Amino acid sequence: MRCARCGRSNRPDATFCDACGARFVGIPLPDSLADQVFVGRQAEMGVLQAALEDALAGRGRLVLLAGEPGIGKTRTTREFVTHAEQRSALGLWGRCHESAGAAPYWLWVQIIRAYVRARDSTQLHTEMGAGATDIAALVPEVRERLRDLPSPLRFEDPEQARFRLFDAVTTFLYRAAQHHPLVLVLDDLHWADKPSLLLLEFLVQELRRSRLLVIGTYRDIELSRQHPLSETLAELTREQPLQRLLLPGLNQEEVERFLEVTTDSTPPRALVESVHTQTEGNPLFLTEIVRLLIQEGELQPERWEQRQGVSLRIPEGVREVIGKRLNRLSPLCNQMLTIAAVIGREFALEELGRLMDEESDERVLEMLEEAVAARVVEEVPQAMGRYQFTHALIQATLYDEMATVRRVRLHRRVGEVLEEVYGTNLDPYLAQLAHHFGMAGQSGHVEKAITYAARAGARASSLLAYEEAVYHYEKALQALGRQTSVDETQRCKLLIALGEAHRQAGSYPQAMDTFQRAAAIAHSLGLAEELAHAALGFEETTWRPGLPGDAAARLLESALGALGEEDNTLRARVLGSLARALVFTGAFEAATAVEKQAVEMARRLGDPATLAAALEARFFSSRWQPEHIATRLASAAELVGLSEKTGNREMALRAYNWRLFDLIELGDMQAVDREIVVHTRLVEELRQPFYLYIHVTFQAMWATFLGHFEEGERLAQQAFTIGQRLRGHDALGIFGVQMFTLRREQGRLQELAPVVRRFVQMSSEASTWRPGLALIYSELGLEQEARIEFEHLAAHDFVDIPRDARWVACLVYLSEVCSFLGDARRAAVLYQCLLPHDGYTLVVGPTAACYGAAAYYLGLLAVTMCRWEEAQGHFAAALAMNARMGAKPALAHTQYAYAKMLLARAQPDDHTPAISLLDAALAISLELGMHTLEECIVALRARDRSQPCSPPSYPGGLTQREVEVLRLIAVGKSNRDIANTLFVSPNTVASHVRSILTKTNTANRTEAAAYARHHNLLAE
Repeated sequence: MRCARCGRSNRPDATFCDACGARFVGIPLPDSLADQVFVGRQAEMGVLQAALEDALAGRGRLVLLAGEPGIGKTRTTREFVTHAEQRSALGLWGRCHESAGAAPYWLWVQIIRAYVRARDSTQLHTEMGAGATDIAALVPEVRERLRDLPSPLRFEDPEQARFRLFDAVTTFLYRAAQHHPLVLVLDDLHWADKPSLLLLEFLVQELRRSRLLVIGTYRDIELSRQHPLSETLAELTREQPLQRLLLPGLNQEEVERFLEVTTDSTPPRALVESVHTQTEGNPLFLTEIVRLLIQEGELQPERWEQRQGVSLRIPEGVREVIGKRLNRLSPLCNQMLTIAAVIGREFALEELGRLMDEESDERVLEMLEEAVAARVVEEVPQAMGRYQFTHALIQATLYDEMATVRRVRLHRRVGEVLEEVYGTNLDPYLAQLAHHFGMAGQSGHVEKAITYAARAGARASSLLAYEEAVYHYEKALQALGRQTSVDETQRCKLLIALGEAHRQAGSYPQAMDTFQRAAAIAHSLGLAEELAHAALGFEETTWRPGLPGDAAARLLESALGALGEEDNTLRARVLGSLARALVFTGAFEAATAVEKQAVEMARRLGDPATLAAALEARFFSSRWQPEHIATRLASAAELVGLSEKTGNREMALRAYNWRLFDLIELGDMQAVDREIVVHTRLVEELRQPFYLYIHVTFQAMWATFLGHFEEGERLAQQAFTIGQRLRGHDALGIFGVQMFTLRREQGRLQELAPVVRRFVQMSSEASTWRPGLALIYSELGLEQEARIEFEHLAAHDFVDIPRDARWVACLVYLSEVCSFLGDARRAAVLYQCLLPHDGYTLVVGPTAACYGAAAYYLGLLAVTMCRWEEAQGHFAAALAMNARMGAKPALAHTQYAYAKMLLARAQPDDHTPAISLLDAALAISLELGMHTLEECIVALRARDRSQPCSPPSYPGGLTQREVEVLRLIAVGKSNRDIANTLFVSPNTVASHVRSILTKTNTANRTEAAAYARHHNLLAE
């Protein structure tokens, strides 16, 4: 029989159409009425139609259909996709399943697999591009179609590896949509695994520039605040293309029309009201009740007449309705459906056949046909021999009716059948096996439950589905706990695996707690290797988010003690990890010593990977110490060589990252230019998003440093867009520093003052922004506000400021604020902090900002202390370095500050060079649009020879510094005391003392003190 509604051929004795469910008894449901009455979604269809028009025009959209079970989410979507395909769009379906046995990313695997099967290899290769290798790890059919794919790259950072996979999938879908607009249906999102939801969040970030229409359905009544989908919905709400539709039930008039068409007569008002009340207009419930009443003959007009006002009993609850309809099927068919319900929402004919081993294949097919005819199950499109329940409630009804003992036995039997059917390749079915043996393991048989859960966790991690790995490892630990005698060594190993999965998922607190639990067990049992792995995992978890390293250092030191003194790769790794942990405790000298041990041991072992890890620890232990640049550059060169031997291009890229940082500090522009070429090539080859982010942030920093402000802002915005998609990285912080630097050079810092002030007030952790806020106040001339912030930071002579990646930026900002406030005492402290950087440029990040020669800031501080000769030397050095690097903004600032110092000193030969410097600075500020600097230069030219910090004239030709030394001599200070007070060396003090005795014509320190009192030099 051919269906009048959808045209599909059915069995001659069929009551309902297999495809659309139209009834063959009585009058078939007309198309237009089916759309309006059964679906009842004219308004929603209009919204979807508008979204499709946007997608066809290249403005992708995301529409979410929400509602209770059976409200018509899937049916509405199916009707719409049929319409969309008539408009040349291609519909691709991904359906989530309630059972825990679904493979990671199953939602997306179905979509990609359906597309791959329908396209030729040439087109697939073009659309997937370099991302085909990553996609093939998720969907093996890709490698079957594209056989020459290289092996996938493995990256050490789990979040970056997952970013690469997400980028490959989304790029492929965007490209595919350029040929055919795509409608992606994500059905039953309330059952989606967390990795699939994260991929959805990633996809929609660029959706508005694609020809993709994404339709998601979910049950809103099942969402708690802790549900994974709730977090995803919060993320998606911030995206412009999102639109949510809440589907209501059909009203009483629509129910009445449905009954009219179904029975070809006018139903009595009591029947309509009763059906509407019981179903609340829920289309699934309505359909199930009407089908049941038709099968029982209760809707024949003559039966209504016979009742003469007697009310019709309508079953309460959709499960009761489904149960009654199932009862009309044969007992053997119900038995088969019960077994299928244990397998899951979807099942294979071969699996079902083996489970019903007493029945022939032909008999199983007959029962399946009976269930299909009754619209209880349906064939899975484009999947030969696979079936699924037409609605999850049908499967749930069958499953819940079973006795617990029978259910447990069936789960075990299903697991055994899966082993038999897929024994040659169990990997894709590990999650299902873990689920079934886990359910069976509740009766005491837990060995396979533990084994398969652990294997499923490892596979999920390999597929970058870290949250799923956490789930499986937790299930394995639960199963282990059900054993009468628990193997604590096995528990320890599972905890280490769980901790690693938590770390990979970015759940740092949970990872730290899990690793500590594993370490405690390992310590109590004397398991040295397990203790080392737990300590390594704990340290890896703490340093990435920048947490203090004290706890990690204690664990690693304990692990070292357990491992003994013998050289081995594990001990070398622990030493390298300990070096990094010590850096994050502030113990830099100890970190350097431990790092040297790690490198020496790795060299003795001759293992390239171990040596590489130890060498990388060196970049942490000597970071922010410019005196170690030569050692770091040598280590980076060695890392490049090791990467060539091992074929590890990621290692090479990291080495070039470190080299760029150090070469910029050296101000070696020719070397920087050479490194950038190699760095760019490696970034393009690896397509690793994190390194792309680093590359673009570096370009933004460099453009701003050279004075290309518009390009710098464009690149900073581009980097921020990339960085926002990198979980666990401070993209906002880097962007903030870069925009702060730009706006300051452009004279637009006043735009940022309210934002920074509010940020500081909102979060105590924002204290690292206080130097920037103080600088804003000083730039705006707000002395009182600047002093309040400065005093807060200067407490305890700046020791409270952490010596981390932000240390250099804090020194830069505070030096300028200190100069503005004229605080000579604090200037001396900051001067000593900056002095190790003399001769180098100051870089933050390493790709956030470059502030030019450190000598410039030393010059500002020297001027604040009225040390004119030292200031002059620093400014001259800064002029040379900034000019050599082509850093026009830094050069202009140096020229202005140098000129200001010369005019303040007011020596006979200072005026002409000062005016020349001001002219040069003004030319640059006008060229680049540095408006604040331009105003300062003009104001200084107007004052010309004003001397706000002009030094007094002293008798005997004594200098300012010599008078400072003489005053300390007069109060009985020794040379060492004077050196400590003035932050100079004792040799320098001795030289000053000899000069003082000569100029004052005195023989000793006592006579020199008398000379000072006689000439009133002690009054100040």
